[in-house]
Amino acid sequence: IKAVGFDMDYTLARYRSPEIDELAFTKSLRLLVREKDYPASLLAAEFDPKFSIRGLVLDGVRGNLLKVSRERRVVRATHGTKPMDPMAIEACYGRRRLSTTAKGFRSIDTMFEIPESHLYALLVDRLDHGKLPGKDYIQLFKDVRWGIDTVHREGEMKAEILAHRDFFI
Repeated sequence: IKAVGFDMDYTLARYRSPEIDELAFTKSLRLLVREKDYPASLLAAEFDPKFSIRGLVLDGVRGNLLKVSRERRVVRATHGTKPMDPMAIEACYGRRRLSTTAKGFRSIDTMFEIPESHLYALLVDRLDHGKLPGKDYIQLFKDVRWGIDTVHREGEMKAEILAHRDFFI
């Protein structure tokens, strides 16, 4: 046995973050360019480990990343990577309790979802600037989810981690 690891919850292996997050981000981005016809210019995008944390909620319908209170009310938000002011947040979500189990919402609860949320936010920025024709927020959401899942499932990340264990674990 060369290495044993269970998910990214540090069960048996202590994965290095942000190194492992950046790997997932980069591999997913390359996959989107290669398999989903995203522009190659996206390959220059860099992962920002300070952008996202666990406990946020991704709104894939509107292109927003949300910080919600215990009462599930939105207290802070970004549209893509751009902070939203309180008036924009209220116009979008009001003062109602958010149903984060509704279609298009994803809780950022695990280490896997940190690079996912940052990649999604960067793609929202590109879409808003007209650089991703034919896409919409929900398609970006689905594509990023597919990309993250695929690089984990098909062994691209595992091969890289095993080849450079001392760097990632």
